Amino acid sequence: MQWLAATGSDVVAVFDDVGSVAVDEVMVGDRCIEEFAHVLEYWPDDVETNFMLGLCYKELMEPSRSIPLFEKVLRRNPHHAQALYYLGASYLQIGNTSLGKAYLRRYDHMVNKDRQAMPRASQPSPRAQGVGVVG
Repeated sequence: MQWLAATGSDVVAVFDDVGSVAVDEVMVGDRCIEEFAHVLEYWPDDVETNFMLGLCYKELMEPSRSIPLFEKVLRRNPHHAQALYYLGASYLQIGNTSLGKAYLRRYDHMVNKDRQAMPRASQPSPRAQGVGVVG
């Protein structure tokens, strides 16, 4: 795959292409894992690539392989809400309810804190969220 030796702006385009492969083929899984693992050979500390590879493993019911990736993401970016959520879900998936619930509580706290920090006008209305909408 020569395209990985490209310059930074080309890599962003490649990453978008790889990301769409992961979404389209997550049930197949092997291609998703191969593509993200290959990118990590060149950029092992890339937060989003580690996150996406962790997501691939989680979706393939391999949470023991996704957990170290989500933890790495959180070491590099402690405010990565999706990594917190999926790390908690992965721990629940392997039966570690205490850690799973702890990470999900941290996720919930982070999301609620972000919502409270939003100016009132930019918060989604209950109607836009589907709350109280009938039929």
